[in-house]
Amino acid sequence: QCESVVSWLGDWKPDVIHVHGNHPFTSIGDKLADHFSARIVATVHGWDFDKGLEGKSRLCILEALGKLDALVVVNQTHADVAVSSGISNELVHLIPCHVEVDECWLENVRHINPDSRHLRMLFGANPRRPEKGVQLFKRAVGKLHERGWNLEIDYLGGLSKEECCNRMSKADILVLSSEREGSAQVLKEAVACGTRVVSTDVGDARTWLPEISITDQRNPIALAKAIEEAAALDGEKWNIPIHFTANE
Repeated sequence: QCESVVSWLGDWKPDVIHVHGNHPFTSIGDKLADHFSARIVATVHGWDFDKGLEGKSRLCILEALGKLDALVVVNQTHADVAVSSGISNELVHLIPCHVEVDECWLENVRHINPDSRHLRMLFGANPRRPEKGVQLFKRAVGKLHERGWNLEIDYLGGLSKEECCNRMSKADILVLSSEREGSAQVLKEAVACGTRVVSTDVGDARTWLPEISITDQRNPIALAKAIEEAAALDGEKWNIPIHFTANE
């Protein structure tokens, strides 16, 4: 693979090799960096630190981290993990994922009348990906039905950016029940489209969302409660911090 990349680049010589993810891509990136006498930088969005360090890839990940000239992470938890794994604090850079939604979709978070007991809910991920927690979401939906809510349910996944924004703009609440995230774009995009969100305590969600819209308990009762409370919350409580925008 390294030889094919070198051949493809031809006479062009990079100064920096940037790999998306750490293991196993850093091994290729390191060879390219040696070949071109370049620096190597990795951006980690999640798996390496959320799951990889807990499994059989741990030693490979730690070895790969030691080869980097710089590491970019998207939330503070990952920055702390990187430093505790032996990377110098000076080499770790926290750069949150920024949100960019076409102006035509932008609006303030819409009002919901919780007394109507009617919600249009959108699952904020591809339901076929098990780590996104669709079964937890479905069980929470069941709890809401038991409490007398009339729900319209829709799902994201495999859609264009425009169609995602279209569905977000029609939903009352987007729910993300993931097991892990780095800096979930879908939460920011939904709020930008005027839709309130509820999320499990993943990535950087807790750093900017209203506290009642976050649940640190992975059970349907807690998730259903967060959905009900988010539906009743004043729409002005939902704001996207400037450091998530292109204007930062």
